[in-house]
Amino acid sequence: NSWSYPSVDTDCDGLIGCVMLLDREVVERFGPEVFMSWLFITTDESELSLRCQQVGWGSYYVARPLALHKGGKSTRKTPETASLCSTRNWAYLRLTYIRPRSLVPFVFLTALATVGYKLLCGQHKHARWAIRGILAALCGNLREPRSNLVKQSEIRRKGSLMC
Repeated sequence: NSWSYPSVDTDCDGLIGCVMLLDREVVERFGPEVFMSWLFITTDESELSLRCQQVGWGSYYVARPLALHKGGKSTRKTPETASLCSTRNWAYLRLTYIRPRSLVPFVFLTALATVGYKLLCGQHKHARWAIRGILAALCGNLREPRSNLVKQSEIRRKGSLMC
């Protein structure tokens, strides 16, 4: 898709929605949890790209390979859960990985404005999940406490999410 992905191989800051090939060193450095389990459904590949960037490793986009991703299976089954997780995860990523760090207050205010907007629109669950992402970033937690997690197996069983 030429409007969203480059047509040539190139270095990039991070990857979103790609088939990722990881160097063994990445797996050994960040294992056993290479992908943060609480970031499931959205942004896990972006978070890994940003973590790699922090230790001096880059991301490289290769244009030629083609993979078939029969996407949307998780999000179609539980669209509200996917949306809530996305809201939380992007709040977390913005505050955790923003550079320069001097922009954190601005990003924090933007995140709070998002919470306010969600509340005004009656999207109370989204507001709560954005707050979870903000708190995870401000507390320096790469993982939320297990009591706050919604495990993938619970989503499969329930089909929706209770906040």
